[in-house]
Order: sequence, then structure tokens, then C-alpha cells
Amino acid sequence: MSTSGRDRRLGAAIEASRRWYEMTFALHGKRFRQRGDIWVALDEPPAFHSSAITLSPSLDPDIVAAVVARPNDHSVADTFADVALDQHGYTVFFDATWVHASKPGRPSQRPPGWTVVDTVAALEVWSTAHDYVEVLPAAVLALREVDVLARYDDGEMTAGAVLHAGGPAVGLSNVWASSADELDWAEVLAASWSLHPDDDLVGYERGRDLTGALGAGFTGVGTHRVWASSTSDR
Repeated sequence: MSTSGRDRRLGAAIEASRRWYEMTFALHGKRFRQRGDIWVALDEPPAFHSSAITLSPSLDPDIVAAVVARPNDHSVADTFADVALDQHGYTVFFDATWVHASKPGRPSQRPPGWTVVDTVAALEVWSTAHDYVEVLPAAVLALREVDVLARYDDGEMTAGAVLHAGGPAVGLSNVWASSADELDWAEVLAASWSLHPDDDLVGYERGRDLTGALGAGFTGVGTHRVWASSTSDR
């Protein structure tokens, strides 16, 4: 992998995604292992998570398929979107764009209504609103590197996101709003940087969320592809 600025940003995004997987798996007591340049789940992944992540470009699809092989439906996160897994019966579940936003270098004021979720009850409301029930167990609230953000309007939770630190950039994921029209990506960035003003933000988005993220200041730095072995929902 080259050392261009674009590739460094892509590398930071992929590293943040891997960290997120390892934190989530650990929260569920599930095992994983890195085999060469492939991160592999040893147990059934939590909902919305793949069974493997590629960590380098131009991997041999035969090797990836062999390492990931399992009898049940599963998915593979092809982080460079360059592994031809269709040769092994996989279909493209979705394509997304890795995104990066450079740190502001100064404190950002948290937008009105945004706060950090710090109770089990609020986390349950957040998870239900995001259709993420039981994916983030209550133990996530004790992790210093994770912040679950929520926005309240007139006492009702209407939007949210997750930040996870610990690498060259802070990962931003699970951005949602009760209505797509209500999601203000500029607010998401401001809320994120109110907590991490000295860190770049990375993640991946697609569709309307990608448009919003790019409009708010993110830059696309690569394609992220998820392959499904059959009818996987991850």
C-alpha cells in the first residue's frame, strides 16, 4: 500500500472499522483472529457484522474464500472492493464509500440537544430507535474509548451516532435519525468534535447519508464492499 495522503486516510478508516469489530465482538464474548491480511470471526458475529474483513488490497479471492469458509450464511467486508468473490458464489450486498474529515484543531461547540448516552435506559431507547437492539450491550457504556451520542428534541430522542477512539482517527458509525429529513450532518460533525477536537473522523456511508456526509465536510477516500454468501443481512 502506498503512503499517499489518500491511502493514509483510507488506512485509518479501515483500521477504525477493525477496531470497532474487535470491541463489539469482545462485548459479546465472541472470538476472532487475524489470519495474514484477513480478520476472521471464529464465532457467529453480532447482527449487522460480517464474518471477515480484508486488511490489504489485491488479496487472492481463493485464499479469502478458503479462510472464511463456513456452512451458514455470512458476509465478507471487502475493504478495498477488489476481491472477486463472485467466483465463489458471493453476491454484492452493498457498496459504500469510506469517508474522512480532517480535525478542526479547535474545540467545537456541541449543538443544542446533543448529549452522550450514559444510562442503560437511554441506551435501550437509542437501540430501539436505531433498530440495533442487543447489538450494543450495556457494557459499552463503561468503555472510555466509546461515546454513544443522542439528540433530543422536546424530550424525544430523534438522532444518534457512535464514536470510537484508539487509533489514528476516531471512527464515526451508526449515524441515524428518526426521519432522514431530520439528519443534519453538520451537527453530527460538531457533536463529534466537541468530544474529539484533535482527531480526524472516519467511517463509511452510502446513499443519502453519503451525500449528507460529503456536504458537511467529509471526503470520499475509497470504496467499501460487502459480499454476502447468500441472503445475509449484515
